[in-house]
Amino acid sequence: MLCCSKMNVSRQNKYKQLLLSLIFILVIPALLPDITDAFSISFGILISILVFLRQFCLNNRLFYFYAAFATAGFLCDGFHLIVANGWYAWLAAVAADSIYFMFLLAATLFIGREIFVGQQVTNDTIVGGVCLYLILGVIWSLLYDNLFLLQQQAFRCQDPIAFFELLYFSFATLTTVGYGDIMPITQLAKMAASLQGIVGILFPSVFMARLIGLYQLKHS
Repeated sequence: MLCCSKMNVSRQNKYKQLLLSLIFILVIPALLPDITDAFSISFGILISILVFLRQFCLNNRLFYFYAAFATAGFLCDGFHLIVANGWYAWLAAVAADSIYFMFLLAATLFIGREIFVGQQVTNDTIVGGVCLYLILGVIWSLLYDNLFLLQQQAFRCQDPIAFFELLYFSFATLTTVGYGDIMPITQLAKMAASLQGIVGILFPSVFMARLIGLYQLKHS
């Protein structure tokens, strides 16, 4: 999707802003009531995407193009949250989730390539790995939201399901905590949750093995 032929790999501490924006997605919505938390999550995702684009796209024209595309996703999400009912609101929600999903998937590929191909362990390598782990949680929450939009019975929960609940469920599954208050019901939802649990176990193990391998190589 992204055609940034050159990657901004020389700048130091390039993941700190991205990490802060991802922490914003997790922390701030929990402090806000009702519909406001959904807006803050969507805004946090947009900011994370813009930070990623600013760090990895050296071409200003491409940056503004992709930034406008990501902002369109935010506007679609806002329209869905305000209108709430109707097929057009449903379509706007699916469009917003899909746009966010594509950008965050691209971020996963770019950041993953940099931290796993690089030959040195730096602060950026560690912070980038943390960012990648958090992005995986957000990506799966978008996938769960689309599954819920397509099939209302995809998940079972005591409270009405909103995006914050799916974000919480995503990170509970990624960290293999699994409290059981939200349960996947349909086959697609079960398979998505199972796959996320596998990724949640494998990624930290592979990342730590990579860091240890590079450290030993440097001191051998």
